Amino acid sequence: MSHSQILIIGAGAAGLLAARELSASGRKVVVLEGGARTGGRVLDIENPGCPFPVALGAEFIHGDLQLSFDLLNEAGLTYTLVDQKGVRMEAGKEVSEERSGQWKEFMDRLNTLEADTTLSDFLFSFFNDDRYAVLRADVLRFAEGYDAADPDRVSVFSLRDEWSYQGLQYRVDEGYGRLIDFLVDKCQRVGCNIHLHKVVTRICWREGFVEILTSNGESFTADKLIVTVPPGVLRIPSGNAGSLSFEPALPEQTRAFGEIGFGAVIKIVIVFKSAFWVDTVSKDVTFLLSNGEIPTWWLHSTNTLPILYGWIAGPRSARMDSFTDKQIMQKAVRSLALTFGLSENFLYGQIEDFSLFNWNTNPFSKGGYTFMTLEGREAVELLRSGVQDTIYFAGEAIYNGPHGGTVEAALISGREAARRILDN
Repeated sequence: MSHSQILIIGAGAAGLLAARELSASGRKVVVLEGGARTGGRVLDIENPGCPFPVALGAEFIHGDLQLSFDLLNEAGLTYTLVDQKGVRMEAGKEVSEERSGQWKEFMDRLNTLEADTTLSDFLFSFFNDDRYAVLRADVLRFAEGYDAADPDRVSVFSLRDEWSYQGLQYRVDEGYGRLIDFLVDKCQRVGCNIHLHKVVTRICWREGFVEILTSNGESFTADKLIVTVPPGVLRIPSGNAGSLSFEPALPEQTRAFGEIGFGAVIKIVIVFKSAFWVDTVSKDVTFLLSNGEIPTWWLHSTNTLPILYGWIAGPRSARMDSFTDKQIMQKAVRSLALTFGLSENFLYGQIEDFSLFNWNTNPFSKGGYTFMTLEGREAVELLRSGVQDTIYFAGEAIYNGPHGGTVEAALISGREAARRILDN
């Protein structure tokens, strides 16, 4: 049995930043990670056809986010502004959007709303007429695809705040994985021990003491614990495969994790022999939207690089949980054929490499990232308060600021959990 002052479950962005803060303050810290790597929902892979790491997880910096910038600068990493222009494409042609008036009406109505409600209820109440059918489809597609949100649960106030935000977006040139490597190195340099392949199954606790039991029978003890496990894992019923149980149970915290929205995400990366789209996609366009089964695609940094990222999120993504990688690849190719007006045979002949990651079926995430529900803010506040100065929670889900669902949210949450422990 190994005893430390602080145990942290999860070696993603939140867990690693918390570990660095605590270890640098002289605390004895041990991090237990169930998977074979650090990084959590940051996952970069090397591809011989690409001059940069390919991001199957977090990729963008969504705004001028100070903590992210500070850490990237400290790590000597660079970031580049991303052109956010997107177009709808059908059969190889950019389709002009002529619904800006209805979108303005939608946002105007949203801005005058006095009481929060779900997106589904909002659309039913104010935009249920047949003349809004296309608008409703566009709004639902955007909420599900961009926010990974369930329309029946997501707060329209949270969507209003996010969709009104006009901040810039950036991409980490070397990939977020390099920032994870930097944090791992910093942790280890100040004495933090990080253990991989440690799947925690039980947390036995009392005030001032925790004992962690793993799937292979190991035991770790500490005075305090930070849990950075995503909501998708923590809401698995106790006793089921992949669950994590608290003894004694934490019914209020368990309920809170159920009230936090957690969206499904599948990300696809295809490397082609050539950038066959250079004559059909304008040079200033980054994002391509379509009516295909995989509705969202984007370029890396220029339309001459032969790589496309595909994205499907929200309930439509969750419905693909039982699909094989080959079946998802077929849907991706079919979607691109519709988008570019090309044959599927041509596209298959162009593919050099195909990668995807289904974050919904990954046992250590069980989803992509959070969205705000009507009950979400109160649930997050409950979790942020911890349990008897012994158990703390962190991660992008344990964040109530304007940048939810991002690496920045995870970093802020991890730092906050560490500082609460140090302050106490």
